[in-house]
Amino acid sequence: MGSVRFLAAMVAAAVAVRLPALWFLELNWDEGLYRLMAGRLLAGVAPYLEVWDRKPAGLFVLLAAMEAASGGSVAGLRVALSVLVGVSGALAGAIAWMLAPGVRWAGWGA
Repeated sequence: MGSVRFLAAMVAAAVAVRLPALWFLELNWDEGLYRLMAGRLLAGVAPYLEVWDRKPAGLFVLLAAMEAASGGSVAGLRVALSVLVGVSGALAGAIAWMLAPGVRWAGWGA
């Protein structure tokens, strides 16, 4: 039960930190490129043919799924990415707790 609360807290923290940016419709360089790659995947283009970035293709497949689920809205994509950041933080926290089992606050440093 504690791990579920930790996951929820990490996701809530990530969304809360990103909340002020939800209202800005401009995309920064990374967001624009990721959205472009996801859009090309959704259009049926194979990765790295028309648009290239040095990240693994699985990231863009995941982003394409988020783009489709968010309906193409910038705010929806940012919320989905914030949830992903929170889940990643929770996984890093779980690894920290496994490496330092006696340190109660080890996972929160993630």
